[in-house]
Amino acid sequence: DCGSVLMGNEDDILGTRLKALEFKSKFQNFGAYLTNLAGNCTDFLLSRRFVTSHLTLEELNYPIAYIITVHTKLAAFERVLRSIYRPQNLYCVHVDRKSPEKFQHGVRKISECFGNVFVPENLTEVHYTHWSRVQADLNCMRGLMDRKDEVKWKYVINLCGAEFPLKTNLEIVRSLKNLYGYNSMETVVPPPHKAARYQYHFTLPPPGNDYATMDKTNVKKEASPLNSPMFIGSAYYILKRQAVRFIMTDPTVQKFFKWNEDTYSPDEHMWATLQRYYPRLPGSYPPHVKYDQNELQTITKLVKWGGLDTLVYPKCSGVYSRGICMLGVGDLTWLLQQHHLFANKFDSDADPFAIECLDIYLRNKTL
Repeated sequence: DCGSVLMGNEDDILGTRLKALEFKSKFQNFGAYLTNLAGNCTDFLLSRRFVTSHLTLEELNYPIAYIITVHTKLAAFERVLRSIYRPQNLYCVHVDRKSPEKFQHGVRKISECFGNVFVPENLTEVHYTHWSRVQADLNCMRGLMDRKDEVKWKYVINLCGAEFPLKTNLEIVRSLKNLYGYNSMETVVPPPHKAARYQYHFTLPPPGNDYATMDKTNVKKEASPLNSPMFIGSAYYILKRQAVRFIMTDPTVQKFFKWNEDTYSPDEHMWATLQRYYPRLPGSYPPHVKYDQNELQTITKLVKWGGLDTLVYPKCSGVYSRGICMLGVGDLTWLLQQHHLFANKFDSDADPFAIECLDIYLRNKTL
């Protein structure tokens, strides 16, 4: 009973956890089913219940662009696409070039069923904590700008396949309007131990481990060409259209990108620093400390980090993976009380009912 779960009923939350084991075994081959189903787009759209009309004039007049980076779990990708899909929006799906061919084929088959969903021409082999994670986003930004005449999108939001919205499309539109032309992302003064991430040259470790991190050397880097203070944040952003145009064309920003290619996890300091490149970047904040925005103050993404349980937010109802809570049904009541647009991370292998209940809740609220 999702209604009871969303109200925080402990007995029903426990009951869904017990059902999860049986539920998971039934959907092990669901990715292959989706690929086959997408062979007939009409059947695919009907059976998967995609929203194929704009629903309100307010939504029609406020198109949004999305960048979705994926590397595995086709069913999770299809679900997040279905949850945010509207015909007036624009969607770029970047597939990790080293992903299995079967997965890449499935993503392309699904994307081909929509005139406003595309896979970029250039795909990057993405490595953990490496520049390639940023390059994947830039590949999509280029594709979005190339299609700027097709859809006059207002903001771009970047996602991965393990996320899910906490708001309807109409609520997202209104939240974006309430930014009043500013971008939204985490951007704070870096603590000393994180400054080393961009002060030294890092190298990519040997292949074989998808989660091996970049190796630090003793070679110090030159100062950033941006000639602006460095800040740290997260990989996730909400950027206005004019900011993306500036990022893709400004010569100094291009040099800053090049400078970041050998830094550690550049997506966690690069976007945050650009957001304080004031007033050059459209929608930016001044670099003064009073304009710092932490993760809870932004509207981009809600993540439960290990070590912050009970200090910042309620205990993780799911399980932890690499320091991040894989959100469970017991987290939903709290999640839906927050102002963030999306939550990270969901994993149907850990708790299939968390996304199921959230999906039902948002659909009932939408239609």
